[in-house]
Amino acid sequence: MNLYRIISFETFIGLIEKKEERYTRPVCWDDCYESYLLESLDSSQNRKKLIKILYTKISPFDPRVTVNNFMKLWYAKWCTYAQCWSREKDSDALWRIYSYNKHSIQICTNKKRIQNLFTGRNEFLKIEAVKYDVNDKTDIFMDQVYAMKKTLSVYEPYFHKRHAFKHENEYRVIIADNSKQVISNLSAWAATHNFITSKRATTKPVDELSRKIEESLYKFSKENVNNNLYIPIKDLSEYIIEVRVNPFAEDWFVELIADICKKHGLKFCGKSKLY
Repeated sequence: MNLYRIISFETFIGLIEKKEERYTRPVCWDDCYESYLLESLDSSQNRKKLIKILYTKISPFDPRVTVNNFMKLWYAKWCTYAQCWSREKDSDALWRIYSYNKHSIQICTNKKRIQNLFTGRNEFLKIEAVKYDVNDKTDIFMDQVYAMKKTLSVYEPYFHKRHAFKHENEYRVIIADNSKQVISNLSAWAATHNFITSKRATTKPVDELSRKIEESLYKFSKENVNNNLYIPIKDLSEYIIEVRVNPFAEDWFVELIADICKKHGLKFCGKSKLY
């Protein structure tokens, strides 16, 4: 199955000249419902709410598992990066949304070629179709908790979007930067140890567990976490299957992209024939 992504001329030039792909933290995206559960953890109140749910419903009365699950979610919130692809080769909505003044460019690849980018690297990689099942009239927080419980994946919230975006037919690539994983592990150990040795652990377990987690939580911030992660491309022709341009692009722009593709050994398929 081929996957498609529409990008700007500037992004295309950066990709082929620097030979690297940019992955971005979903928090930087416009949709406030993206990964709703994880982004809501900015609030200490929501953190306590999640800890209570994890302790009473997901891993009933097991502080060690509760702490580990919470720390994994906290790490996934800060150290996860993503890219959005589509299974739609030609979509009127997508070409218009990503028009970039009629100078947008579509690149095509597939799951295997994306996976090859990460050969020999230590990032966690997950590629999966997005589910358009988020309903802003329900409790999105709880919906995503139970979706996570069902799949046993802390990255599950990144694969759910609202019905309004169904036209995207999206396939999402999620990668996790594991370089700070030791920090998360140490935080989990400290919180668990401090809870077990606490005199209040048996009287008010949720309150005490929340307090110990907050005390041990590594304070990620914009200053110590990059919003973008760049993955090198060894061979452009082994990564990009073909290139097309906006169906409304002028002839001079088509010729320009054709010359660039020829220079870099990429298959150029001209303009989209949508119209």
